[in-house]
Formats: sequence, structure tokens, C-alpha cells
Amino acid sequence: MCGIEVDRRAGINGIAAPVLDANNDVEVVVNCWGAADKINAAPDGAHAQAVLQAARNISAHLGQHRS
Repeated sequence: MCGIEVDRRAGINGIAAPVLDANNDVEVVVNCWGAADKINAAPDGAHAQAVLQAARNISAHLGQHRS
């Protein structure tokens, strides 16, 4: 997972997590971007956890098995 807190003057934060296939290859990336005052980019924040869970769910549907 990657969380980005852009320069506050820009006012944008983002979070991204990879979606893996059965071979553990990255297929796509789930991401969430928005106004810094709305998107908490902290790894343990609600937005990051939602992005991670979405990436894990999609990965599971593609046959990826977490070790």
C-alpha cells in the first residue's frame, strides 16, 4: 500500500494498493484520491483500510492466495 500526503498547498492526498493475480503479478491498482481535508492517507486510517480491503477482495477473485 502507498499513502501520499501531497504538499498541503496542493490540498490532495492519495492512497493506492496493488491487485495481484494467481501468480502474484500486479494486474491493476485500486486507488483513492481527494481533498486533503477529506482523505486521511495514514496507513491505519479508514480510507487506507478500505483501499487495502478492496484490493485484497479483488485479488482473491483473481486467484491470489495470501501467504
